[in-house]
Amino acid sequence: MIAESAPIDLQPYCSTDIHRYDFSKPFVQRGWRYATDACICVRVPTIEPDTVSESRLPKADEIFQGIHKSTFEPWSESPLLLTPGPCVVCSGHGVFPSERCQQCDGCRRVLLVRTREPRTCQVCEGKGWLGPVCFNCEGTEQPLLPYAQEVRGILVSPRYVRLIHTLPTPLLACPGWSDRMLYFRFPGGEGAVMTIGRRPDCTGAEGSSS
Repeated sequence: MIAESAPIDLQPYCSTDIHRYDFSKPFVQRGWRYATDACICVRVPTIEPDTVSESRLPKADEIFQGIHKSTFEPWSESPLLLTPGPCVVCSGHGVFPSERCQQCDGCRRVLLVRTREPRTCQVCEGKGWLGPVCFNCEGTEQPLLPYAQEVRGILVSPRYVRLIHTLPTPLLACPGWSDRMLYFRFPGGEGAVMTIGRRPDCTGAEGSSS
C-alpha cells in the first residue's frame, strides 16, 4: 500500500542521454507514472491514461515484480568507498596530461653512474611522468572521489543514494533485494536502483551496515 503524500518531482530521475527508449520525461503505464534513466526508476500512482509515444517505452512494471514480497525498514548506509586501483584520469601517473620522463624512461628510478645504486629520479620526482598535477587525484595517483556507497552490504552509486535521499523518508526493502537491484519506498511512491555489486566480504543479505 502506497501512502498519499505531496506530489513528487520526477524529472530529476529522467535522463537526457540517448537510450533505446525515450527516458527524457516521465511516462504513464498501467496506473503508474514512471521516471527513469535506465539505472534508477521511481514510480507514483496515477489515474492518468497510458502515455502514447512515438518512441518505444519499456515495460516498466517488470522492474518491480519482487517489491510486493518485501518488508521495509529505515534506510541505512556505510561510509563512501573509493575506487580501487589507479586514478582513472591519469592512469596512476599523478600528472595529466602527461609525457614519459626521458631521464628515467618512466621507471621512476635511475642508477647512479659510479655506484650503480638505484635512486629516485629527481627530474620527475619519482613519478615516471611529467606534466601538470592531475586534477582528479591531486598527484596521489589514487582516486579521491568515492565510487560507491555501501547499503547493507550492497554497493550503490553515491549519486543515486543522494538522489534517493531527496525523497521524503525513504525506506529500504529487506530482504526483497538482490545483488543487482535495491528496492525502496517513500510516502507517495516506490523505486528501484541498480547496484554496483556486493561488498566482497559481505555474504549475507541480512547483515547490517556499520
